[in-house]
Amino acid sequence: MMKLRLKQTRLFAGIIAFGMILSPMTVQAKTTRNYIYNEYAEAVKAPSAYVCEQVLRGREIGIGDFSGISDIYVNEQIYISDTGNNRIVVLDPEYRLVRSIDAVIENGASVPLNRPQGTFVRDDLLYICESGNARVIAVDENDTVVRTYVKPDSDLLTEDFDYRPSKVVVNSAGSVFVAASGVYQGILQYDNSGTFLGFFGANKVEVTMDVILRSFWQNIFSQEQRESLVRTVPTEYAGIFIDEENMIYTTTISATESQVKRLNASGENILFYPGSNGGILQKGYNRNNFGDQEVEYARGGLRPSQIMDVEVDEDGIIAVLDAYHGRVFVFDREQNPLCIFGGSGTQNGDFQEASALGRNGEEYLVADSVKNSVTIFQPTEYMQDIKSALREYSLGNYARSREYWEKVLEKNAGLAVAFKGVGRALYLEDDYGEAMEYLRRGDDRYYYSLALTGFRREFLRDNVIWLFPTAAAGAAAVYIGLRAVYRALIRSGEKGKGRR
Repeated sequence: MMKLRLKQTRLFAGIIAFGMILSPMTVQAKTTRNYIYNEYAEAVKAPSAYVCEQVLRGREIGIGDFSGISDIYVNEQIYISDTGNNRIVVLDPEYRLVRSIDAVIENGASVPLNRPQGTFVRDDLLYICESGNARVIAVDENDTVVRTYVKPDSDLLTEDFDYRPSKVVVNSAGSVFVAASGVYQGILQYDNSGTFLGFFGANKVEVTMDVILRSFWQNIFSQEQRESLVRTVPTEYAGIFIDEENMIYTTTISATESQVKRLNASGENILFYPGSNGGILQKGYNRNNFGDQEVEYARGGLRPSQIMDVEVDEDGIIAVLDAYHGRVFVFDREQNPLCIFGGSGTQNGDFQEASALGRNGEEYLVADSVKNSVTIFQPTEYMQDIKSALREYSLGNYARSREYWEKVLEKNAGLAVAFKGVGRALYLEDDYGEAMEYLRRGDDRYYYSLALTGFRREFLRDNVIWLFPTAAAGAAAVYIGLRAVYRALIRSGEKGKGRR
């Protein structure tokens, strides 16, 4: 028995070592505060894209210290879920206090809020995830509860399941989508009357080295040993966002890939970038990884990004919050990295425990549940140029877009998406040769192949006058040469016969 255990231990160690060899991640600490990833998934220095403009604290607003901020939601007004103080703090767009909601009216009586978390506004109703009371409530402008959404009656949830809703969004048809702690079956969906409709867009089990090893041991262990193993289950959603097209974005904090999903009406992820799956043969930048490409080693272990929250603007720019490192990663609609800002620390602009992400116009808001503050980040001129380039391109103003991208490259020659932008604009302006150089440097293989096809077609069109005569002359020369060789061989054969 002792020998068997020793063999299993050695086998386990060998598999772990082999897995580390095959792992595509690079273990490396960040050496610069402002960085971006190039097309080779290498961290390179970059200019500041967002700077800390202001830090909001409860006492400065006039309502006492915040405690355990869990959510920020912006819809004309700014709603801060001050969970530890059992209240929702409402600010105007200039960050001035409008009011504080610490109780609601229910059945004619005032009922204190109990650990409110996620909030959402639709059709003049404020939806609040009241996790302490295991429900989501919808209140009107008088703070009167008009609807409640409680723990669903489902065979997939046990009777003693502790229902803790954390995030909520509502689509234009009035359907309510709720993310709850400990729910692995997906997002809970209700109709506008509060009736539970089912689970939506469940996460799949991520095939990691840990899952592979667990599956391996299950095949060789005894029944008793298998029962002692931890079950492999899908992971729960941490964040949820809905855009103007009623498309739902989710975040999974424990995933190392596809941490952000965009779910269609069938609950399928349509944000997955084909050909970039982070596998063993993965080379270059992995667009399905919304966190750091290089995994840091700290406090005795690997510390990958933990994507907690997501915001998507009207231009399709995706911003995600890394709760562990306190960083915000910003991508365009094609999942190209645009910038990274924030970090871990105690100074302004850094975070000890980043807990929520919001967007107020051009500014991003990041909450810290330990520092009990909200930091406001304002875009720099460099970031404004990037956004202008993307916007002009989407409007079909390719020359104008190229001008902005060229300004960006003057400040950051390591931004791959800028080379793509210039190359695509040149391609659409029929400057194929110049476009190919920029597209190559931006690793834009699809548009490079289009530019190459255009270059060949243009070359043939411009040189057809001399190309065909030259080709005909070459063919004639080859024909004459072959006939001469053929005749020489015949004469040589006839001379050989004569000697015999």
